[in-house]
Amino acid sequence: MARKLPPLLSICLGTCTAALLLGLQNIDEYCQQWESKEPEQTWLAERARELAYSTGIPCFFREEKKILSGIAAQLPMLDKPEEKPLPPPAPKVVYVRVPSPAQLNCLRLLPSERESTLNTESLAATPPSELLQTKKTPEEEPLPKQTEPQPIPEPSRPEPEPTPPPTAPEQPVNAAEENEKSPVHCRIMLLGDSLMEDLGPSTHRTLRHRKGLHFILTAKYSTGLSRPDYFNWPENMEKAVASSRPDIIVFFMGANDGMPIKENGKNVYPNSGEPWRKAYRGKMVELFDIARRYGCDMIWLGLPPMGSRYAKILAETAQAQQEGCAEQGVTFIDTAPILGDEDGNFRTYMTDAKGNTVRLRARDKEHLAPMGNKLVIEQLIPVLEQKIAEYRTKHPEKRLSKEEVALPGRASLEITIKYKPGKR
Repeated sequence: MARKLPPLLSICLGTCTAALLLGLQNIDEYCQQWESKEPEQTWLAERARELAYSTGIPCFFREEKKILSGIAAQLPMLDKPEEKPLPPPAPKVVYVRVPSPAQLNCLRLLPSERESTLNTESLAATPPSELLQTKKTPEEEPLPKQTEPQPIPEPSRPEPEPTPPPTAPEQPVNAAEENEKSPVHCRIMLLGDSLMEDLGPSTHRTLRHRKGLHFILTAKYSTGLSRPDYFNWPENMEKAVASSRPDIIVFFMGANDGMPIKENGKNVYPNSGEPWRKAYRGKMVELFDIARRYGCDMIWLGLPPMGSRYAKILAETAQAQQEGCAEQGVTFIDTAPILGDEDGNFRTYMTDAKGNTVRLRARDKEHLAPMGNKLVIEQLIPVLEQKIAEYRTKHPEKRLSKEEVALPGRASLEITIKYKPGKR
């Protein structure tokens, strides 16, 4: 006996199948056509879009095509408009007007307009032999000899002043060396999703020999800013910052943010472009306000290029992060030139200085391999050292005393959110 599908699931499958048969890339393009043709069924298109995102298939690939093509003949779909070829451009005609003989005659001078200085009566009385004689021109007087110009004496030039000996250019201050010579008590929070779960411990291992530094790892896998109903980052960050009191916060998140953001009771979808990026920047401002309220300096690591099927949506997330940091004046480190190819696109491997091929990304094409984390840390450490040097200048009372410098010690690591690392 045939089993009937639930109505909402039938709507979801029918919508996905119809979009697939029309050659569309995702469910949003089909729903937009649906809403334009059937305005009274806007709520149904919105519900189908939410179901498609909740099932995790907003984009169509090989596996979904195999499932949906089996029931394509039994479900309604919209007619795809036929693309009509553009008409050939009309030939450009240039008109040239040729003057008529009457117009040409008008161009001739009238007899009344002709002026003549000849006297016809005198010409008739003059014999022809005299008319043929040419009038002699008077001899030209010799021109006076030109005197040679006297040379103008050049003004005396002042003797050049002796140039001072060249001074050696000032060497840029090495913030890392200055921080090691004069260590300071500084607390650094490493905050983010599963990307920070991998990068945070590696950053601590790189600076674990330093005295006075204290690292706080606040990371939670499968979280982001677009779904506060699943994990509310502003609320959890407020608790972590209030208890740990960091001086510098390093953000690295966004791998799970390619999802709709609810704003004013309505969903804003990633492929809407600027409206979604604006809503995402608003979520970033909530984190920045918390950090500023507690007097924390900030560094944001941009989302690297992704190779998964959500790469296009996550590229919007990376752009929104860069725009949000530029608007709020937060230090931003772009990881696309570090982890991407020459054009900033996704790449799994790279060739090192020795000519060896090394892996940069994990098998899921989103997380970073050990070499990928190393490249990001090489870009992060100089910026972090500069932030520590600025903090040491603003807070001289935080510098370690001679007795504290003499004691053995190293940077410590504190984990505020317990997590279980997922499979890579």
